[in-house]
Amino acid sequence: MKTIIALVTVLVGFAACSSVQQRATAGATHSAVQFKDTGTSIDGHGEIFATVQVQAGLWLVTGGLLKPDPGAEVSRRADLLALDTKDDVRVDPLKAPMMAARWGHRTTSLSPGRVFICGGSKSADCEIYVHEKKAFQKAGHLSQTRSGFAQAKLPDGRILLSGGYNLGDPSLGKVLKSAEIYDPKTNRITRIGDMEVARAAHQMWVSGQHVFVVGGLSLESALIEELDVPSLTFKRTTMALPSGLKDFQSHEMDENKYLVFGGTAPDRNSTTAILAVDLKAKTVEELKVRLSDPREDISVCPNRALGKVVIFGGETKGNGADGKHSGAAELFTLNPLAIERVSGDIYRDDSQVIELPKGGCLVVSGSQENGQVDRSILKIVWGAGS
Repeated sequence: MKTIIALVTVLVGFAACSSVQQRATAGATHSAVQFKDTGTSIDGHGEIFATVQVQAGLWLVTGGLLKPDPGAEVSRRADLLALDTKDDVRVDPLKAPMMAARWGHRTTSLSPGRVFICGGSKSADCEIYVHEKKAFQKAGHLSQTRSGFAQAKLPDGRILLSGGYNLGDPSLGKVLKSAEIYDPKTNRITRIGDMEVARAAHQMWVSGQHVFVVGGLSLESALIEELDVPSLTFKRTTMALPSGLKDFQSHEMDENKYLVFGGTAPDRNSTTAILAVDLKAKTVEELKVRLSDPREDISVCPNRALGKVVIFGGETKGNGADGKHSGAAELFTLNPLAIERVSGDIYRDDSQVIELPKGGCLVVSGSQENGQVDRSILKIVWGAGS
């Protein structure tokens, strides 16, 4: 497959970088960033669960895989995570669980107090959490089971779902090209045209009346494709990642400008690369700074005002260290372009991160080596040194 990778010498529109720095410092705390234990933990979700904001100061935590083996128990549990005016954290279990047990599912806020929940494990069912009733209601049925798919809210309020693994298929994990739309006005799910490439563990980025589909499991998923929302058709773009990339982390630093951290290539080796993608200029660039360890399922906490991002945790695939969890926490700065080690003790993979309105983040649970789960909730605080 021939792809066009738009490379530029300088990251146009992101920053005019006069110097590149890559430093490493020891210690669990740093003048710019601190990881603090909130004293609160959350049980009954294991790993690969989902977190979404319900309304101001309130988040819904659902599902998860309780044991990392083929006969694993899948969770139906749902909890509300609340943040009070003093930023103290409280976890309130819901009396009614979800209608279906799920892991690898997706959740999206429809409106304040209403959350769309869909797919995961071998489920093709979708449901809505209604906070006023603290209950779950049916919300349509997918054309096939999906786990590890991508889900995004369109400008008109509809929900786009694409790709993923069909764990209900006899091949036990067929990667899908198909896409579907959920319409909250009719409470129905409709199949639309397929993507150009089968993808799983990918992302979708919404930009006006366009949705960009990025990454995935296969070699062909290096290609970035685009959905035209009015016509609901996919087409290839001239942009591509250096290779297919799954389970990467991204952050929108500015409108239509994304950073991509880590991930795992189709050769099953994780990467240390940091990429910059400009959807408007249609460019992809590999930056001159890199992560300290190759890894996927990284978590990030941004400081948007300062143009900085804390990058932490993750798991290495391949590279002679398959399954090794990274404890590295690093501070990425856009201008001047730099990355600095701020801690070596945050051993979490695939944590759920909640960006707080007053700054900083909550880090909810996370899996560790040997199938262990750290159930504690941490708080990332930006210090004077930031």
